[in-house]
Amino acid sequence: MSFYLYRLNVILASLFTLLGAYLHVMDPVPTTSTLAWKLFLVTLASTPILFPIALQFALFPTGRKSPVIAYFLFSLFSHLSLILLEFDIAPYLPPFFFKPLTLPGFGIIPDATLDGRSIGGAPYNIPVDYLSSVPCYHGSSVFPHCILFTIAAVYSLVLTRTAPGCPSGLRQALNLMVLGQLTMVPILVFAGIQWCFDIWHVNIFIVMQLVYMNLPNLVAPHPAFVKSKKV
Repeated sequence: MSFYLYRLNVILASLFTLLGAYLHVMDPVPTTSTLAWKLFLVTLASTPILFPIALQFALFPTGRKSPVIAYFLFSLFSHLSLILLEFDIAPYLPPFFFKPLTLPGFGIIPDATLDGRSIGGAPYNIPVDYLSSVPCYHGSSVFPHCILFTIAAVYSLVLTRTAPGCPSGLRQALNLMVLGQLTMVPILVFAGIQWCFDIWHVNIFIVMQLVYMNLPNLVAPHPAFVKSKKV
């Protein structure tokens, strides 16, 4: 089971990369939820939906499955309802979630304020967009999916910390994944959208390589996979 979940995750992550490259050229600051943007969000969500359950089955093959299945259903419902229904959770949140947040520059660089305005679209007088507006609680925005992604990364990190005999490479991968998620917004605000995604892409490439080098050894692989590894 772990092998097939991980394999599906890798395929969808590859599609996520291709769609991201297309959107960066054709619609770099999206303000409408096009079909390409919806597919981009679905493939983005594949990792927080599939990876924790694949990791759980690999690290705890004989353990209880009900907690991770409950998480899987929660993650699947949350991501897909936000994307497909374009559900906006803003009307259901208390005012606290909309207060401007000032990030200090500690005298080195100017302070920055998060108030929902577009960061990537500011030079083009775009007030709000689905990629770089923080916070933005619309289902078509990256922001709520990044929150769910961070939850999945922390959950996966806990799994690697509690599993006996977990390869150190997997722990390193999850450490980097959590670090990348937690630093994304500060880098976006202080360094701009280009540096933010360049750094995140480098980070996630290292994460995927570390996972690929360590996770397949824990799952019951398909014979074709074993053969390809020996070649």
